[in-house]
Amino acid sequence: ALISYVDTERRYRFINEEYVKWFGEQARQLIGTKIEDVVGIQAYELVRPYLDRAFAGELVTYEIEMPYHQGHRHINAKYVPDIDDNGTVRGFVALVVDISNEVRAQEKIRMQALVLDNMNEGVCLIDEEGIILYTNPAEDSIFGYEPGELIGKHISVQAAYPAADSAQIFQDIFDRLRAEGSWSGEFHNVQ
Repeated sequence: ALISYVDTERRYRFINEEYVKWFGEQARQLIGTKIEDVVGIQAYELVRPYLDRAFAGELVTYEIEMPYHQGHRHINAKYVPDIDDNGTVRGFVALVVDISNEVRAQEKIRMQALVLDNMNEGVCLIDEEGIILYTNPAEDSIFGYEPGELIGKHISVQAAYPAADSAQIFQDIFDRLRAEGSWSGEFHNVQ
């Protein structure tokens, strides 16, 4: 995480070593440099409203995609005002964390969910006891269930086999999953 202290002239008065990793060796010379000269005008204009709030004495937290000179990063930033005994803001401490990997992971999950929710094949996720944790819309539609109606029920509610046969079939499937990590075959369901 980047940690810095910025004064009321919007100049860096302290930076931690992480700045070198983000901005290169020239970051070692940042003390006394204005924020806009470090992050670039475009990035500076994006954060200016947050800076203004911090200089007004407000604790500020935000997430934003920043177009730094070195490339785009999604960040989570927190500005903690440094206020003297008279209530005058002297500057603020900034804590900036790169959350780019988390944002990419969330986007990947969102896209996977979109595919899962819009595919024509039914998908049913169960736990080790056979309890249904998730069904996609196609699964519900194919078998005539309302969205979420199967959640919390045992997978056998969909089985087209007598109860004794279903129990043995599910046991065989679970045993294979535990031993080999996958199962492939046909299973007949009913509405």
